[in-house]
Amino acid sequence: MIRVLQTKFGSPGGNCHQAALASLLEMPLSAVPDFCNLYEDDWDIQENKWLVEHGLFSLHARLDDDSSLEWFTDHVPAIVSVKSLTTRGALHSVIYHKGHGGHDPHPSQVHRWREVEITGFDIIAVRDPAEFLWRRMVGAAARRTQP
Repeated sequence: MIRVLQTKFGSPGGNCHQAALASLLEMPLSAVPDFCNLYEDDWDIQENKWLVEHGLFSLHARLDDDSSLEWFTDHVPAIVSVKSLTTRGALHSVIYHKGHGGHDPHPSQVHRWREVEITGFDIIAVRDPAEFLWRRMVGAAARRTQP
C-alpha cells in the first residue's frame, strides 16, 4: 500500500474514498475515479464495475455498532475501507487492516481510530487470486524492461 492523500474536502464533495482506493491499489489519485462524487446514487455499482477490471471487487456493509467491525476485522485478514463519522463531523473513508487503523487519507492525519462512529465498511477482495497475481507479475516485469 502507498499513502495517497485526498485533495478535496467536505461531506459531500471530498475525495477521501478515492484516495483510500488509490492507496490500496498503489495508483496515483488521478488513475482512480472519484465514484462517490461522480455517481451519487449508484457509486458502489460503478466502483465494482471498475474494480472487476482490476481483478477485485468490493462488498459493502453498514453497521449498527462498532462491535461488528471489530469482530470482523479481528477474525478476517482483509483490508477494508471504513466509513465513519469523524471528530470533524463529516463522513470519511479510512483504511483498516486486521482491526487497526492503517491509513487516513486526510492530510491532517488526525483521524482518531477509536473515537469515531463507524457507519459501515467495504471489503476489498480479489476475484481470482491466480489471475490477480499473474497480472501483478506481468506488470512488474514490463516495468523492469522499460528504459
